[in-house]
Amino acid sequence: ISGTAEAGALVTLFSDSDCTDSIGSGTATAPGVFSIPISVVDNTTTTVYGQATDPLGNVSTCSTTLVTFIEDSVAPARPTVTATAPAS
Repeated sequence: ISGTAEAGALVTLFSDSDCTDSIGSGTATAPGVFSIPISVVDNTTTTVYGQATDPLGNVSTCSTTLVTFIEDSVAPARPTVTATAPAS
């Protein structure tokens, strides 16, 4: 998951809108960007929220913008073949 925050801020990602269930964290680099890997359960949809803590310990509110990550590792159902063209 990537985004922007105050340079040097610790960005924590959460799977709930109250920002209580942490799923990863990382520090925003000098230009103010971050990239944080997360792990999700197979075949689930995870909505991700963020919160930043600056180097002085000031904590932002939980983000109102969100990212929804869909993990889909199940193969589709097999197709049903019903006819040929031209008919033989």
